[in-house]
Amino acid sequence: MADSFDRPMDFDDDETRSRLVDFLPAAMLAVFGLLGLIAASLTMGGTDQFVIVAAPWTSRAEMTEMVWRAQGGVVGFGAVPAVAVAMSDAADFKDRLYRQGAWLALPSPRFLGCSGNLVEGENEE
Repeated sequence: MADSFDRPMDFDDDETRSRLVDFLPAAMLAVFGLLGLIAASLTMGGTDQFVIVAAPWTSRAEMTEMVWRAQGGVVGFGAVPAVAVAMSDAADFKDRLYRQGAWLALPSPRFLGCSGNLVEGENEE
């Protein structure tokens, strides 16, 4: 039995390929399941909260002003200043955001959570 640990393991190409093929359905299911959850999360209707993407050179102050002019409020910022989560009761909030210069506005049924930064000056509690 000690001999089996002393000699190097030889895997022929067919055995290695077989192991990868066995893993493929589970990997595909995981990837497509994750993509489906992301798509369902982003396309849920009836939300008043949006993830907003603006030009990369947009500052947080400019993002806040853009959202305010669209009759909304900033909930939080992303890791990049040109990404924010905003809310509004206005029925045409998404259209207003585009008119104010937003490049992209996607429905966001959840709060920004741990993927974003606190607004400067706020204390973490």
